[in-house]
Amino acid sequence: MTDQRWKRQKGTKIGSQTANESRGAEEVGDQKRGMEGFPVEVIGNIISLVANVKDVVRASMTCRKWRDALRHLHTLQQDQYSDRSFYNRKSKTLQLEFLLTDIVLQTMGLQTSRILHGTKFSGTAVIAWLSDTGGSLRHLTYEVPMSTLNVNMLERCGKMRYLESLRLRHTDIRLTTDPTAQRFMSLLSLTLYNLVDVTTFQLQWLVWACRKLESFSLVNSNVIPTDLHCILNLRSSSLKIYAFLQVKFTLMLVQ
Repeated sequence: MTDQRWKRQKGTKIGSQTANESRGAEEVGDQKRGMEGFPVEVIGNIISLVANVKDVVRASMTCRKWRDALRHLHTLQQDQYSDRSFYNRKSKTLQLEFLLTDIVLQTMGLQTSRILHGTKFSGTAVIAWLSDTGGSLRHLTYEVPMSTLNVNMLERCGKMRYLESLRLRHTDIRLTTDPTAQRFMSLLSLTLYNLVDVTTFQLQWLVWACRKLESFSLVNSNVIPTDLHCILNLRSSSLKIYAFLQVKFTLMLVQ
């Protein structure tokens, strides 16, 4: 009897130990499956919160799955104050341009782009970014001068079907295409900075071209009235708010 009781106790201990080990292995397995089963869409949302292109690239190098998550990136940001030391030379600027291009070409539905880095980018790269995101981008902030002056940012952005808000600095507001062409089909908010010698007629023509525009802001710019009695009063059936901050009016006197 004593031997049988001892065997039963020993079997109970072994069974309990085996069950504990099995339960522990299951917990580890669950954790592993949880990490491996993380949806790439969620990873893309996480990477979209990063405000630095270099850190986005670092995150994508974590593993193949995080690299694939770039396709689901919905927001791309580059703050000019995020990493000054990394872009303090021309070669680093070219590297940033390459990284931006590489990321943009991998995305499938980029909706928000915010580029504030102060170094000039090439017109070719900017055209590539706008062309690739033209079918999905809804919000664009681009405050970077270009190294070439033959790219009309406003003209390019006017072809974006779903663009709702636009903030541009150092741009030309002349629309060179057919005035009857459809432009800015979804644009609701427009903010322009640092315009030089823009006329009130050009501003009015721009507002008319944005058929759904509700808010317009002009900041730190020089405006030339079309005549001496002109009072800046933009008119549009959709425009609800317009503001002018640090705007200088210059009269052109004809001798």
